[in-house]
Amino acid sequence: TQETLLKLPATGKVAWVYGNADSAGFYRTDYAPPLMKALEMDMSNTLKAIERVGALADLWALCQSGDRTISSFLETLHQLSRDESQGDKNRTVLVTICNILEMISRQMVSQSDHSRFASFVEDCLCPIWEKVSWDTLDDDDDERRLLRSALLWTMGAVAQNEEILSELPRRQSLYTVRPNRLDPT
Repeated sequence: TQETLLKLPATGKVAWVYGNADSAGFYRTDYAPPLMKALEMDMSNTLKAIERVGALADLWALCQSGDRTISSFLETLHQLSRDESQGDKNRTVLVTICNILEMISRQMVSQSDHSRFASFVEDCLCPIWEKVSWDTLDDDDDERRLLRSALLWTMGAVAQNEEILSELPRRQSLYTVRPNRLDPT
């Protein structure tokens, strides 16, 4: 690991820092716990969408190398999902969260821990699902349709959300009879 010390032209206490502006660098960043906590608390408001995705990738890489715990990563993921559900944030970040949750479920969660993890996934994604829901709106763009698809998959396959699983047969029957009534994503 190579470290470089860089004096920034600023004074006063540092509120937060993100060491890969626009996530343009091909390197990983790690932060001292106080800086990481500060960044986590305001990540959705301070970082661009590409930077939020990059920060998640960096944190995940740190978990894989053993430099961070999976529980700290899940705490960050939970906080970010909550922040992203407020307002009209970039949906790419939410799709990334769905993909990460599915990957963790498939690769890391034991059968005996699956119900706890499913509850965690529901807690992360239900507020978002309530806003997106099953039905398309006239002004839905491709990004929202892809988010709906990712949420449906993650809430159904990973969280095994009862409302979604019980609604699927009705939606499939409706699609069989009138395919143009449902969004195929």
